[in-house]
Amino acid sequence: MGVHLLLALAVALHGDTRTTTVTDTTWYITNRARTAGKFVGGRTDTLEYGYVIVRYRERTDRAVANPWVEGFARSMDEPVRLTREEFLVRVVQSSNPREARGDGLVLYTHGFATSFGRALAQGSDIAHRGRHHGPFVVFAWPAHVAFASFPRPSALISKAYRDDSISAAASEPAFRGAVADLLSIMPAQRLTVVAHSLGAQLASEALMAPSALRDTLKRAPLHALILFAPDISAARFRDLLGPALVPLANRRVLYASGADRLLTVSRLINHAPRAGQGRSEQLLAASEIEIVDVTDGRRAQGIIRNLFEPHHSMRYASTALRDFFGVVRGTPGDCRASDGLAARISDRSWRPAAIPPAADVACAAAGAAIRAARHE
Repeated sequence: MGVHLLLALAVALHGDTRTTTVTDTTWYITNRARTAGKFVGGRTDTLEYGYVIVRYRERTDRAVANPWVEGFARSMDEPVRLTREEFLVRVVQSSNPREARGDGLVLYTHGFATSFGRALAQGSDIAHRGRHHGPFVVFAWPAHVAFASFPRPSALISKAYRDDSISAAASEPAFRGAVADLLSIMPAQRLTVVAHSLGAQLASEALMAPSALRDTLKRAPLHALILFAPDISAARFRDLLGPALVPLANRRVLYASGADRLLTVSRLINHAPRAGQGRSEQLLAASEIEIVDVTDGRRAQGIIRNLFEPHHSMRYASTALRDFFGVVRGTPGDCRASDGLAARISDRSWRPAAIPPAADVACAAAGAAIRAARHE
């Protein structure tokens, strides 16, 4: 029985006295094509903009709540479409630096086999679990809605994967357009780009390619570029992509896990180790990338889910999300070791403690000064 169902039963039995409802807004940019008003697959050369309202119901009767690991129930309204101009104006209006505590704007890109609705849910859950107070934008590219397609029994997963790889590559210009749109309203030092799984391949290749956007970012780099469980050839990332991304962001962070079952499947399909698999520091030791190995990290949603889910989804990765939002908020990487949040493996790699602390600890104060400087 899932945590959402258990929580719903608790609410039915006890009423709302033990819960609170939080309303969040998640923004989106997509190059998915619509048919009869619905996203049914396919890609378009134009971008669509909009937002969705999401409501979270959480328990309030616990003595010490830890948002990184707690469960919650979610309900999502229908997405609202906006013109490009309306979208940019509303995002600016929602990005007051003082109210956002210096969180800045985050652009999230999903991975393989993710429907439009699931992409929005992923982004919203990540922002909600991290108590993110800045705008959170999802770039939703056309991917399969399931992990398998059915050309023949021997290629149930690989056919869908190959299709999505082609779609991701074809979406690179749209991704650059989305980043350029956000940079038209937001200084690069306030923008964090995070890409998950196959989306990390899309984002890395898009940013590496010669373009006006790359030239812009070389002059004024992003606050951070985050690759979460990147489904990228480790050798290609080490030799080509990693070095090409260095001048584009002030911080480059890669989250890897040896327990990631989907990247194990990807390694078999591609016949090559993936950059997001555990012990990446051995493959990428010479890169100018912060590597965070979360193989032993805590995941949300309980013991039963942890036994059966593939340990790949970003929104359930409690330990990694705790570290990720530290990066978003400007907490220096060295704080991981000085605060006892992680063991240092090498000069640029860490292995966090399994249980993320509920609140910031001492070194986070250094991050506060950096945040203030970023947003003045």
